[in-house]
Amino acid sequence: MKQNVPLTTNFFIRRSSDKDSKTGTIYMRITVVGKRYEFSIKCEVEISKWNTAANTVIGTSAFARATNEYINMWRNKVYEAQKREYPFSV
Repeated sequence: MKQNVPLTTNFFIRRSSDKDSKTGTIYMRITVVGKRYEFSIKCEVEISKWNTAANTVIGTSAFARATNEYINMWRNKVYEAQKREYPFSV
């Protein structure tokens, strides 16, 4: 029987390359036994609307709800893969 490898997910914003930009791209970081893997989920958001503590977009607008659902979909994909015991590289 395989053991589940401990992993965590985190979402964060990276500013666009333009210093005056008020938007950033959402990235997902998966940490598996201390090794980090980062990738863009290809979604842009205003930096002022990002809640760092909750890893979500602030507000109840249609955009905020859709983006938060998209983030949850990615989070669930990772945990579903872990439940199915896909081999995560260690």
